[in-house]
Amino acid sequence: FILISISILISVAFYTLLERKILSYIQARKGPNKVGFLGILQPFSDAIKLFNKNLLSLEITNFTLSYITPSLSLFISLCIIPIIMFNFSSVIDIKHNMLMFFILSSMSVYFILLIGWSTNSKYCHLGSIRSVAQMISYEVPFFMVILYLVLLSQSYSFTQMEESQKTLYFFYGNLLLFLIW
Repeated sequence: FILISISILISVAFYTLLERKILSYIQARKGPNKVGFLGILQPFSDAIKLFNKNLLSLEITNFTLSYITPSLSLFISLCIIPIIMFNFSSVIDIKHNMLMFFILSSMSVYFILLIGWSTNSKYCHLGSIRSVAQMISYEVPFFMVILYLVLLSQSYSFTQMEESQKTLYFFYGNLLLFLIW
């Protein structure tokens, strides 16, 4: 589990590098190419730079919540990994995997709201409320897609959904859901 979590975090860093490279080529420039061969070590350089930054804290800030909440948000995101299927099996295979996935992915909203509230600044709090409203508005069509998949497979389990696709692929109904998403 730990090896899978670390490899997923590293792959996210390299997906960010790929995104930066593609956006730079769209803008007719080279993109990150200073660190390593063709900029391949840029995510590690960015991580080192991030950890070396000085944190600016106000006197009215709740330090405990401000420092613990981002790690709790990362912990919730890492708790989703055992639920997701890798190589036709998952680490935690329970009857209601889909509901657990949706609940855990929705929990990050509370941590963003808590970070904005813990700064005791009205502008940070308004920014976090705006971010939460945006995340909730994206969860509604996401839930509609999940509801459609649950109705087709008649189960909340990922393994049951995979087995029900052997007779009818869910791709055909997802063309309509593509327009909703």
